[in-house]
Amino acid sequence: MLSEKGDRPLLRHKSTTQCNVLAVFPLMMYVYKNVATSLVKTSIPSILPNLTEFPDINTQCIPKPGNSTADTLSELRGMIKWYVILGCISVLCYWIGFSLWMIAAERQVRRIRFALFRSILNQEMGWFDKLNPGELSNRLVADLDKLRDGLGDKKAEFISLICRLFGGLIFAFITGWKLTLVFLSLSPLTIIAFNITMRVITKYTVKEIKAFSKASAVAQEVLGSIRTVTAFSGQKKEEERFSENLLEAKQIGIKKGLYMGICQGAAQVAIYVSFAITFWYGPYLVRTECDNYDAGSVIVIFISCLQSTFSISQIVPNIQAFAEASGSGGYVFDIISRISKINAFKNEGEVLSSIVGDIELQNVTFTYPAREDTPILKHVSMKIPSGKTLALVGASGCGKSTTVQLIQRFYDPDQGQILLDGKDIKKLNVAWLRSHIGIVSQEPVLFTGSIEENIRFGKQDATDEEVQVAAKMANAHDFIMGLPEKYKTTSGNKLSGGQKQRVAIARALVSNPKILLLDEATSALDNTSERVVQDALDKAKMGRTTIVIAHRLSTIRNADLIVALDKGEVMEYGTHNVLMDNKGLYYELVIAQQRKEKHEDDDSSDEDQPVEIPDKNALLRRRTISFGSVQSVPSDIPDIYETDDKTIEIKNRKFCHKLFIFKILKLNLPELNWIILGCATSILFGAISPHGLKEMLKYRDKSLDPAPLPPQAVTDAGERSSQSVTVLFALFFSEIYGLFAEPDVVKANEQTRNYALIIFFIGVGGGVCQCLSSISFSKSGEALTMRMRIISFASMLRQEIAWFDREENSLGALVTQLSSDTSNLKGLSGVRMGIIFNAVGAVVCALTIAFQAGWKLSFIVLLFVPLMVFSGILQGKRMSNTKKTTEKKSGRLSWAEKGGTFATEAIDSIRTVVGLHQEEYFIAHYEDCFNNEFKQSILKIQIQSVGTGLANSIMFFIHAAAFGYGSVLVENGEMTAPLVFRVFSVITFGAMSVGRSTAMIPDYAKGKESAIRILKLNNRQSNIDPQDTNGIVLVSIHKSNLESIKCEK
Repeated sequence: MLSEKGDRPLLRHKSTTQCNVLAVFPLMMYVYKNVATSLVKTSIPSILPNLTEFPDINTQCIPKPGNSTADTLSELRGMIKWYVILGCISVLCYWIGFSLWMIAAERQVRRIRFALFRSILNQEMGWFDKLNPGELSNRLVADLDKLRDGLGDKKAEFISLICRLFGGLIFAFITGWKLTLVFLSLSPLTIIAFNITMRVITKYTVKEIKAFSKASAVAQEVLGSIRTVTAFSGQKKEEERFSENLLEAKQIGIKKGLYMGICQGAAQVAIYVSFAITFWYGPYLVRTECDNYDAGSVIVIFISCLQSTFSISQIVPNIQAFAEASGSGGYVFDIISRISKINAFKNEGEVLSSIVGDIELQNVTFTYPAREDTPILKHVSMKIPSGKTLALVGASGCGKSTTVQLIQRFYDPDQGQILLDGKDIKKLNVAWLRSHIGIVSQEPVLFTGSIEENIRFGKQDATDEEVQVAAKMANAHDFIMGLPEKYKTTSGNKLSGGQKQRVAIARALVSNPKILLLDEATSALDNTSERVVQDALDKAKMGRTTIVIAHRLSTIRNADLIVALDKGEVMEYGTHNVLMDNKGLYYELVIAQQRKEKHEDDDSSDEDQPVEIPDKNALLRRRTISFGSVQSVPSDIPDIYETDDKTIEIKNRKFCHKLFIFKILKLNLPELNWIILGCATSILFGAISPHGLKEMLKYRDKSLDPAPLPPQAVTDAGERSSQSVTVLFALFFSEIYGLFAEPDVVKANEQTRNYALIIFFIGVGGGVCQCLSSISFSKSGEALTMRMRIISFASMLRQEIAWFDREENSLGALVTQLSSDTSNLKGLSGVRMGIIFNAVGAVVCALTIAFQAGWKLSFIVLLFVPLMVFSGILQGKRMSNTKKTTEKKSGRLSWAEKGGTFATEAIDSIRTVVGLHQEEYFIAHYEDCFNNEFKQSILKIQIQSVGTGLANSIMFFIHAAAFGYGSVLVENGEMTAPLVFRVFSVITFGAMSVGRSTAMIPDYAKGKESAIRILKLNNRQSNIDPQDTNGIVLVSIHKSNLESIKCEK
């Protein structure tokens, strides 16, 4: 897959290091088995009971004291070093394996990205006509992200899971096949319950998205027609319509929370049923088959089988990622392998030594590929001699612009041919042909950069003198020299429409083309700007073969030849005077336009000067205007309310940042009972079910992968579904070790049954708490989200029209903000809040149990908590940020964002790019941006891979410290073996819960910023507030005049 020779060593080494995990996990379990067995032996009493009353019990299997406690503990401490060695090997394997996979993926995706972008820019216009430019831009991001996942970390995760799956199963079967079979026979319950949960979440999340899309459609419709809505005072009505559509989404969200809680509760119970049966059967085997089973065997079989069960569950999302990568790759490689029908990148075709400029269309018939049932040109023939001007006139859709595009060879005619100096342009080199054609279109497209750079798009090697000569010919030099940075001025909103058009003319002339195409070059300008630009065009036409399409027919009266088209056919041709005498189609068009112009307002504004922001108190105009003669303000004038908004922002910033959480809670006050219930059950569930077992087993939660769903939805699901083992479970889990040291058979059997029942009821209690927590926070969270959406939408509707004219308040920006900001609030409420309270409950419960059991050992284990939390944060960032470009606080674009800007700009303006033959320019800059991004990503990948290795291997070092120091405390008589296991288990489980919750800090931060933005907008005082009830209300209106109007910038 576009791999190079340099990737092959990476492929070999990364596969080898990932497979090493297959050996590390069983070795760790082997060490753990011996350590557990040794610690249990230290707790066996020296006096054994009378066993004659139990004939069915093998007396050889009754626990007996081993060597002296000191000798046993000495042997145990000798094993501790293997934890450290295996931990270092594990970190190294994960670091090398993940980093090599991700680096290789980045290398391949980078090459695929370059090949895809090059192929897109190489396609003919007919291909673009069938596609949405936004879709292509999205393909360059979304599809390649999926490919990166399929080639990189998901593949590394898949190999790790496979290694752990088979490594765990092989070790478990070798250690004790009977107990392994019993556990595995119950594993399908866990897998089925988990998959049902994910299916339910998927189903209702899709429904929720569809419901929200209806409300978003209403918002887009209303905000897109805000002037009409405001003119008819329809804000209240539209707000109600928006609210009605949100109600459906709210109800679906609540229903999703209900079913998710039920399913996850059932999954919790299913998991604990398998735990209870396993912990009942395990001690029984130790009592009856002591030759094959001991205390350590039962524990490691349980852990190994559980590891394998979760590995099976989490292989599915990775396979799904591979399927998505395959689907995206299919589309991407279809584009890459597609051969363009008009290839401008090939050196094929004839290059004329000189060009005269004679153009001829011979019997040309053409139909657009996207509209094959609608012929555009029908047997069109015309000839344009060198240095002459031909004007095309006719109604919209008659084929004028199509003729121009055929000459540029954007398309090839279906029949006939187009000749340049007697040569069919199909036989000419495409790049050479376009380099000799200058084009000025209706809408001037200026690219990101300075005015000088934009003029050089017409000729990249143009000298400064050539740039200035072209600007002078376009009547642009004078206004450019009046700008603060002259030719270095950035081409943007500071230039008026007329100024942009003259820069475009200079760009077309800088290469001194023999052919000039003017496609309604002045139609978008006001009268004054049109006259200036038209004068520049008249000078530009001198000595060039020119084809003009003009919206104002008076500008083409002096054309050498005028061709009138109707429905793709040539109706008549000749000079202006001849066609007016014929009184045909051209005559009718001229007369119709003259009549229309009589009813137009000829007032015009001079746009020859760049728009500058004057003092805020300066008066621009004072005049009395009769109704009907109000002149519109150019859209590129900066908003007059910017200073006021800054003042408002300064006043409200501290208020919003300090009190935003109280504002949010106040809005959620109607659901206070649900919030209290949710917090209580979450805290209890935290004590019963925090995150953790998979972490203790060195397993990372892969259910956070946002495969087919929005990341937030799947993250919530993954976090809640993964909570399968408990602090209370850890407490009783540690008590199991004591059973193995109990020589009293009756007491041991009774305790075994009791602990199995307790574990089962813990599962039932956790399931109930999880269900209630999910329902409670879904109701409160959905209600808050709906209210905030309504507040945000209503706040937008009451703003003055000038606020909507700002670039940052465009339709797309407002609709996106309305959707994303309110969605981000889930980081402050809903299920996310439940997860945070879970962690609180887990920590409180864990610390209470641990310090009661042994404060010294608890303190030692707690020293590792910051490292566990830190690795959890790194791990969470890798999962959430690999698909996103980091948004820098400085506001500067990253290299990837710059590359995306180049791609979007090129694809959106593909006709201009191709017409100027600047494909290579954009390709070079695009590749340069992502080459720099790749260099920066290497360091990030290394950091993320180290974090992944640490997160997966930290338990090795915790084992070493806990059991090493625990053995010392046991030897000194300060603790017993069960207490050592208790402290170790509850603290590690609780710490994992904190680590996972800490990984949600970015979600909380995003929710906080979104809440502040919404509240600031709500607090903003509109300069023209439609909800303001102050002011005079007239009984009736007889006459309207606008007097003493004052307009400020």
